[in-house]
Amino acid sequence: MRRNKSAARGFAALLLGLALAAAPLSAWAQEEAPPRNAYSGLVGIGAALGTLVYAPLKLCYALTGSLLSGMAWVWTAGDGSIATPILHSAIKGDYVLTPAHLEGRRPIGFVGSQY
Repeated sequence: MRRNKSAARGFAALLLGLALAAAPLSAWAQEEAPPRNAYSGLVGIGAALGTLVYAPLKLCYALTGSLLSGMAWVWTAGDGSIATPILHSAIKGDYVLTPAHLEGRRPIGFVGSQY
């Protein structure tokens, strides 16, 4: 019994690592830096606090979508045309809220783009 729990936790950790690795981090490098003022510090704090709620929800969504994608792949006898869009819409998207999201300069991408 203990071995099955250990294997399940290892599998969940692997899926979590894959979801984090697939997150589009390059978008931060393309973001324009707004002028600094006292308001920008508050927006940064709000983004950090918002991420504490948003990130676990997005991770649960990504893990659930990954599992459903795997089941769809099995149920369709390996048909990637069914499973791949499910996987991409679950895993792609934003995992961290930034000040640009809160200021409306960039939309929050909870569901990934079309495959």
